[in-house]
Amino acid sequence: MSLLARAVFVLLVVATFAAFFVAQRLKSAPTVANLRSISQHFSPNGDGRRDVARIRLRIRRDDDVTVSMVDDNGSEVKRLATAVAATPDQPLRLSWDGRANDGSDAPEGYYRVRVSLRRGNRAVTLRPGVNLDLTAPRPTVNVGGPDGRDWITGPVAGPIPFGVIVTSRRLPTRIRVYRTDLGTPREVATLTLAPGVREGTWDGRVDGAPAPAGDYQIVAFVRDQAGNVGRSAPDEPGPTRGRPGVSVRTLLAQPPADPVQAGEQATFAVDSRGRPFRWRVFRVGERKPRAKGRRATGGEVKVTAPRGPSGVYVFKAETGRHATAVPFAVQAAGSAPILVVLPAATWFGGDTLDDDRDGWPNTLDNGSAAAYPRLLQGGLPAGFSDDVAALLAFLDAQRIHHDVTTDLTLAATRTGLSSERQGVLLAGPLRWISNDLARRLRRYVTEGGLVASFGTESLRRGVGIARDELVRPLPPSDTDPFGTKFRPLRRITSGDPLQPTADEGDTGLLTGVDQLPGMNVVEESDPARAGRVRVALAAVDPQAFERAETSDEPLPETFPALTLTEEGRGRVIRVGLPQWGAKLRAGSVPVQQLTRNIADILRGATPRIRSF
Repeated sequence: MSLLARAVFVLLVVATFAAFFVAQRLKSAPTVANLRSISQHFSPNGDGRRDVARIRLRIRRDDDVTVSMVDDNGSEVKRLATAVAATPDQPLRLSWDGRANDGSDAPEGYYRVRVSLRRGNRAVTLRPGVNLDLTAPRPTVNVGGPDGRDWITGPVAGPIPFGVIVTSRRLPTRIRVYRTDLGTPREVATLTLAPGVREGTWDGRVDGAPAPAGDYQIVAFVRDQAGNVGRSAPDEPGPTRGRPGVSVRTLLAQPPADPVQAGEQATFAVDSRGRPFRWRVFRVGERKPRAKGRRATGGEVKVTAPRGPSGVYVFKAETGRHATAVPFAVQAAGSAPILVVLPAATWFGGDTLDDDRDGWPNTLDNGSAAAYPRLLQGGLPAGFSDDVAALLAFLDAQRIHHDVTTDLTLAATRTGLSSERQGVLLAGPLRWISNDLARRLRRYVTEGGLVASFGTESLRRGVGIARDELVRPLPPSDTDPFGTKFRPLRRITSGDPLQPTADEGDTGLLTGVDQLPGMNVVEESDPARAGRVRVALAAVDPQAFERAETSDEPLPETFPALTLTEEGRGRVIRVGLPQWGAKLRAGSVPVQQLTRNIADILRGATPRIRSF
């Protein structure tokens, strides 16, 4: 080895030892700044929980300091302070709201504090850092034991076991129980699971008493260290993780979806929660049962459909203090000139049963799909007594024979609407109707058919009809299949009777009726969008008409609540009066006369004044 090489080697060894001792000295020297405290987790999402990271640091000597938040690459994301005078005796308190220098939101990640000293001509990056976390936990609730069968309970509810997937090991899990079948969800019970606990039990009580029959949802709220709170189910119907639903039942029954032929067996499914029950079958408008029996427990009940004319019947079941009733149709062997159509899609689609265990009622109104036929948790559909039973009982009392079917049957069979059918009576509001059936109704009328529609908010909401499910419900349209545009339901405060604003006498609709008293709620239509109006009854302001007749004022605009319009070669009678059935049942002579007139028109008879 040459002398030069030896000299270079010696210098390298000396430099290495010098660097080692300098490094050791720097390690042992006091740091120029240190963190006294820092929020190690925060979530700047504006929910009021840990929205800012709070920082408290101390410097070793007096200096002017600049403080920044830096990312994993050491790049400055946010400058918190610039050339701030700091002393060892006064800790520097700062906060970071999660925004970058340009005002944008900093991405989730791990950030550290960098301190630069102007006079000390040094910069240090301190530990520990802060975790910016905006992702809430995603807990999932599953109700029921290992086999999942405990989600249905009753008639006395509880206890109901449940499990929670994803909980916090440090913080408790809050559990809230909501009742969901009464409209807006209502909190009915709360409980808490200790940190790390994943199983719990709701005692099935509401306000100290067993939970009443209905749909319930168990929701878990889990909070992480950053303050993010995740809930296991949304606060409105929609995709839901797990199976958080609880169904409390007492006595339910399921009717046939299609008409039953007279003399053949009708099958009803009954859920009595294992208790014995008795059942009876009534024709609407009658008090004496046509059939009755008893069962030791729930299951299928087979009933021979009563013979005689077509009509609507009610199957009623009772056990202890609980009772339920469901409607069904019976079709006679012969045929009649009037076809009565029952709104089965509205009945099944409006019931509040939770079909899929998500804790939300499967109703068309909340945008869900609804199975059919299905157990009807609500028993008789809302408005059945006034909208359907009163009308059908009146037809029976007047000995007006009719066939009977449902909108679901018409939609499935694609038959029943033809030129051979004299008239079609829509008994009660068909709030939901398939697009295909709506088109067929319109074609039936334009080709010469007669349709009478009783009920408000009818024929304006589309729904898909699958083999055993109602799917893709649509919001209400402005018009019905015949082009009639509707106005919102309106309450009349004057108490004046409805007056004819149009009457071409050859229709016979207003035979024996010169005005219609007692109606103070109306659903009015805009005749300008429909066909030719032949007859109209409307709520008018007599004083406004009198003023117009004696001055230059224009006649006040009126919108009818009862109309007969021509559509192509046929006619449509629309009764937009929700109190019609109640007035009919109460014996209102004008309502009875008008109902008889409508039935006569549908069956091709000439209306005449009747005594009731």
